[in-house]
Amino acid sequence: MRAGDPACVALAVNLIEARLMTSYAGYARERLARALQSAALSADQAARLSAHFLDLLERGERTAEFRAYLK
Repeated sequence: MRAGDPACVALAVNLIEARLMTSYAGYARERLARALQSAALSADQAARLSAHFLDLLERGERTAEFRAYLK
C-alpha cells in the first residue's frame, strides 16, 4: 500500500470487512487500517469501510482496527 498499489488497497479493504478470526487477525486488521490512512481509496472503498465501522459501532464492538480507523 505504501507504493500506492490499488490491488493491495482492495485486498486490505476486503480483509478488514471479512473479519476473519484467526491467530493475530486483529493485529493484522489494525495494521491494515493504519496503512489505509495514507492510501488513496476510491469512493466505493471509503463508503464500504465507513459502513463496516458504523456497523461495528452500532453493535458495540470496539476492536483494535476501530481505533485506527477513527484516526
